[in-house]
Amino acid sequence: MYEKASFVFFTTLVLYIVTLITVSYVGVYFTYIAIPLIVLSGLIMKFAEPNKQSKEIINTTKSTIQVVGNASSTILNETNSLLNEMNNSLEKTNLINKKIRPFKEKLHKLEMLKLDNELNNKFDLNESIENEIEQLEIKIDEIKQTK
Repeated sequence: MYEKASFVFFTTLVLYIVTLITVSYVGVYFTYIAIPLIVLSGLIMKFAEPNKQSKEIINTTKSTIQVVGNASSTILNETNSLLNEMNNSLEKTNLINKKIRPFKEKLHKLEMLKLDNELNNKFDLNESIENEIEQLEIKIDEIKQTK
């Protein structure tokens, strides 16, 4: 409140004085507006002026808010960098999973075929299926290791 009243007071005062000095005739309406505005803003400025103790409290509060703002900014920056690192890591994992997906699907089909053969007592086909399963698992492990 004090700052606003001070701004209005000094701005109006300076403009009024400059007008009085530079213009040969100043209208009554201009004076009727400028003088009460200068008086009212001066009174508000006088009564709204914070005392010394209030100024110290305000300055302390401002500095505390600034420190908290800096700390919050630092925390948010660190959190942002952590999230970026996690995003990059998840992108790599996603790429690996995309490469592995066809092999896993084929592996799943072979395992289901193996179970079906075991249920139907066709054990002679299981050896070839087991060999294919082992080869697919080896390919999957190779892809996982080539991050």
